Amino acid sequence: MFRPLPFVLLLLLTSAGCGAAPREPDGPATDGVREAVSLEFTGRVTFVPLEGGFFGILADDGRRFDPVDLPPRWKRDGARVRVIALPLTGTVGFHMWGTPIQVLEVGEP
Repeated sequence: MFRPLPFVLLLLLTSAGCGAAPREPDGPATDGVREAVSLEFTGRVTFVPLEGGFFGILADDGRRFDPVDLPPRWKRDGARVRVIALPLTGTVGFHMWGTPIQVLEVGEP
């Protein structure tokens, strides 16, 4: 004999989270476009020998950043830098080593 109660319970449990409306992130927005918050940090450029090698930035506080557009002048292992950048949210870094960033300014600390 078919017992529908276990089937109905399973259906209810698996579909419980499907009807939730998407939640808007907290914080200010301009015309539906979110303003990115810039990062400012000091650290050192480091050559990372993964996936053919690339230059990352190891911040003084231990965070790791994967700049997508570090100027060639700063691509020196051990170079001390001060960086202002935008985090690239909603993207997956190719290197999977640190937070992908777009460099706005880079210079000596």
